[in-house]
Amino acid sequence: ITNRAAVPLSMPMRPSMPNTPKISHVPVAVSVQPPPPDYPFPPKTVAPTPPQQPPSATQSPSSVTTPTRSQSGTIYYGHDPKESIPPDLCLLGCIFCIVDYQAILGNDEIVVWQKVIEQYGGQIESSYNSRVTHVLCANQKSDVFKVAQKEGKRLVSAFWLNDCLMQKKMVPPWQALHLPLSFNTEKPGFNQMISVTNFDGEERVRLKQMINAIGAKYTGYMTHHNSALICKKPGGMKFEKAKEWRIAVVNVQWLSDLVLGNMDALRLPVHVRYLQVGQGREFHMDLTRVSHLMGGWKSPLKINKETWKKFGSSISTLGQENRCTHGPL
Repeated sequence: ITNRAAVPLSMPMRPSMPNTPKISHVPVAVSVQPPPPDYPFPPKTVAPTPPQQPPSATQSPSSVTTPTRSQSGTIYYGHDPKESIPPDLCLLGCIFCIVDYQAILGNDEIVVWQKVIEQYGGQIESSYNSRVTHVLCANQKSDVFKVAQKEGKRLVSAFWLNDCLMQKKMVPPWQALHLPLSFNTEKPGFNQMISVTNFDGEERVRLKQMINAIGAKYTGYMTHHNSALICKKPGGMKFEKAKEWRIAVVNVQWLSDLVLGNMDALRLPVHVRYLQVGQGREFHMDLTRVSHLMGGWKSPLKINKETWKKFGSSISTLGQENRCTHGPL
């Protein structure tokens, strides 16, 4: 993989940051949308503590965020599993500080993000302080990131925020793109040309985002110049040609590790763990490899009484709208 020639100078320049998900402004009281594909959802979780109802008798259907257990046995939490959080207020208790993205996307886009965060129960701090629970950042290079990591804050990317809003549940990061990148301008895949096969829809979109994040070039076709083929399962013309041309056929774990800055993924010969395709759970990352970024998730996020009181009327309104929509039980 590493002995491939760099992309020709005639290739179009790629942006320095991954394609950031478009966080659109959606009203809270909307009809329930079909669930997103299986792949964005977190890995299997440990059994939750029996839920405790928040202080509202007329709330909308709530969800309990169950903690996630890493491969090493460490447990990571979203909200306190004792509390039931209305899906339309899934960011309740989350206080965000946004860095990096202002320079990447512009302030107008950030204003939209702020409105969406507040709409789902979250709060925004214009600068980092002790109240902040989540730092939303693109990479690990800023001073804010370093201070927040030292203080045990939750460090997340815009991809994490977007995926949590898709499922209306605040949970620990479960994909490589959910964490701030360890690199900025010097990208690990700058000389890689990557194609994918046997992926469809949202999975293919996410792969393109990951490929762009590492600075590689995505191709929808296969040629001798491709350095790797990311494969969901064996079979198909691309798969057969890659074998014929002796191009590395790898799983999503290979790409995830590159997104996480693990340069060992580029070593030749390719490690056996990257050659096992068709195993399922392709997009889930090994949390033991990113434990240094997960310190803020070791304790559940507890919502104070003032926050419950502030959003109590919203919870009641959501409950009334739900009864009107679905009728009596």
